[in-house]
Formats: sequence, structure tokens, C-alpha cells
Amino acid sequence: MNILPKKSWHVRNKDNIARVRRDEARAAEEEREIQKRVERAEQEARTEYLRKKSRAALQQTGEWTEDGEAAETSRGAREIEHLNLFPLEDSSEKKGNAEYLKEKKEEKEKQERAIGILVSLGPAPGTEATPWYLKDGKDREEERDKKEKGKNKQRSITEEEREKKDRKLKDSLDPLKEMKKALAVKDRKEKKHKKKEKKDRGEKRGGERCEIIFLFLSKPIKHLA
Repeated sequence: MNILPKKSWHVRNKDNIARVRRDEARAAEEEREIQKRVERAEQEARTEYLRKKSRAALQQTGEWTEDGEAAETSRGAREIEHLNLFPLEDSSEKKGNAEYLKEKKEEKEKQERAIGILVSLGPAPGTEATPWYLKDGKDREEERDKKEKGKNKQRSITEEEREKKDRKLKDSLDPLKEMKKALAVKDRKEKKHKKKEKKDRGEKRGGERCEIIFLFLSKPIKHLA
């Protein structure tokens, strides 16, 4: 490659390198121009499609003449409204929104009845929502007693849990408890071992007795003359 660097056909000649760079820049520019034309054509086609669709929608509603101008109604020029390109979807959306708003309204009324805002208009059927200012002294005392009982019950439960935790903590920190537990385990093991030894001795003694009896019976009996 470096034998004849001054030759015009050499790939590393300055003129050849500059020519290659110019060709690459020209090709990149042409590619960008082609991409711009494609994007412009797509945009024009999309605009024309939307224009035809809106014109067809206006012709269906009678708001577009053959000359391409908006028709005036008998009352004069109508107010400019939002152009709807998807009437079917809009109608279904309105229907869904109406149902959603109705459900939200019912839920809101239910919550207001529960807290006593709509009681003046009458409670809901099957419910008895009485505001605090309409209750007599007896009802208020009953509610107060219920609240006190609930608090006392919760307090007793928390006290029992606290005592139980304290007892467990004291037992875990008491060395005498640990010693007693270890001695109890040791006693159980010793008792079990003694019981096993006693059983083994009894079995051994029983086996020896059976062997003696067998030997005694196997000897011949001599009758006295």
C-alpha cells in the first residue's frame, strides 16, 4: 500500500480521500431529501383524507353545499361547533359517560345519607340515619356506653398481651428457669435409661430361667430300683 503513494490511483491519495468524502456527503444529502419528500407526501395524503372525511360528514348533516361552502340555516349563520369526525363513537361515549355520572351521583348521595347531609330530604328506604342533634339523651348514653365498652375491651386485650410478653421475657432472662428446665430434661433421660435397664435385666433373668428349666427337662430321669 505504501509503495507508490504519489500515484493517482493510490487509495490513500489526498485527492481520492477528498473525492470519497464528497461522494458520501452527496449521498447522505440525497437520502435526506428523499426522506423529506416521503414525509411531505404522507402528510399531504393524511390531510386530504381527513378533509374528505369531514366533507362527507358535513354533507350527511346537510351543512355542506355542492360548491364546497357551509350552508346557512333559516336563522342565519349557526354557531361554530366542534367538528365530530367519529359520531358513532361519540354517541357511545356520551352514553357511557351518562351511566358513569349516574352511578357517581348515586354513590355520592349514599355517602351523604350515611353522614347525615341528606337526612332532611328523607332517609333512604331501609335505612335509619338519625343525626346526632335529633337523638335524645337515652340514645346518646347508649352510644357512649358502647364506645366505653369497646375501649375497655381493647384496653384489656392490650394489657393481657403486654403481660404475656413481659412474662415470656422474664422467663427467657431468668437463669433459674433455664436450670430447672435442664434438670427436668436430665431427670427424664435418667428415668428413661433406668426403665430400659430394668426391662433388659428382667428379660435376661427370664431367659436364664427358661434355659435352666429346659436343661432340667432334657436330663433323663433315673427311677429308683
